[in-house]
Amino acid sequence: MKTPDQVWHKSWRAFRESQSAWQYPAGSEVKEVDRNGQFRLHHERHYITKALAGKEVGLLEVEHRILVFYRRTLICELDPMQPRSTMATPPAAPAGRV
Repeated sequence: MKTPDQVWHKSWRAFRESQSAWQYPAGSEVKEVDRNGQFRLHHERHYITKALAGKEVGLLEVEHRILVFYRRTLICELDPMQPRSTMATPPAAPAGRV
């Protein structure tokens, strides 16, 4: 059995210091999550997760609810009438799409 030192080799890929800013779809509002895992929307603070502190999330209004995305991942949904976020249910696909 070989040791890690015997099988390790230098990667051919260059290290990228930082990733480019994520581009959310047109119509999305972008907010930065603060160190407490919250962001402000319409004079209200909404908690989503501390894991995204310092990151930008995209907000997309669909059918009287606000979907919160981190890059391509749907994190949660906000009901403007409720003070807290809830588990997200993906919106129904338009007719003719799978």
